[in-house]
Amino acid sequence: MSEHFYNLKPYNPSYYDKLCCSYKTIFKRNFLDKKVYESRFKYNNRYTSIVLLDKNDSEILGHLGFRVHKANPNICRFIAFRFSTFVNKSLRGKGAYQEMMKFAEDFLKKEFKVDLIYSWPNKINLISCLKDPEYQNLPIINTWQKEIFCAGEYNDYNIYNKFENIDKVKNQLTNDDLEITKNLFTNRENKNYYKLLDPKGNLLILGESKLNQDIYFSLLHYNFDSLSWILNLIKKLGSKSCKNFVQLWCDYNEYANLRTILKSGFEPNGPTFNRGVYILDRKNVSNIYAFPSMYHHDAF
Repeated sequence: MSEHFYNLKPYNPSYYDKLCCSYKTIFKRNFLDKKVYESRFKYNNRYTSIVLLDKNDSEILGHLGFRVHKANPNICRFIAFRFSTFVNKSLRGKGAYQEMMKFAEDFLKKEFKVDLIYSWPNKINLISCLKDPEYQNLPIINTWQKEIFCAGEYNDYNIYNKFENIDKVKNQLTNDDLEITKNLFTNRENKNYYKLLDPKGNLLILGESKLNQDIYFSLLHYNFDSLSWILNLIKKLGSKSCKNFVQLWCDYNEYANLRTILKSGFEPNGPTFNRGVYILDRKNVSNIYAFPSMYHHDAF
């Protein structure tokens, strides 16, 4: 692919309609609402996504979306999570993706001091990633899942009165509450988030979503010692009229927690997620193997 015939540029609001059209054409589903998109892919009032335009800037042929966050100092300075990746079918296999990534790496490093890109490639994108010598593949994440039979004791009204609605959260990869709140927990259709305290005072962040009439509760942040209490809580939060599933992730090196999951009846039969990293500044990156939380991924 030659940059003389295509243009790589940071996103600006004038591109949204073209981006929306291209996404619908490729994926056959609706794109993010403009307000949600521009909130998610922005850091310090600057947009963090990249678009590939044709030579006349009349059509968007590719896109890379990045959520930039201040990172835990034990990992790096700034981290970018890569989402919403696509390239027009006519350009696949022609080096377009690698050229977009090279542009994005230079852009993120220069403009936002990003040291590490954390990516979640699907199967098609993973094929491109594995051709890139800068990409470092990490072990796949299994989603542990358990069906729960629920009593449906809490309706929407008394859930919101009994529990605090989510506002600020922390996790192991970032400690900038404002950015997490704005970018990771924007309003989304069919998704609710709750921040609770378990009986021991530990923070629980619970996601709830609906897919094909089934309800999925995602344990985004929790203490494994409270898993039994959490499952009993979800039995009251879920619906009697449909299937209810609980999903969680667990570091494959945490043997005690894996035992707890298995003893609680979970199976690794939920979605699996490819992942990998791009190191942009090695002198500032100390650990690429920190296990992420569910709320580092768009699906939850």
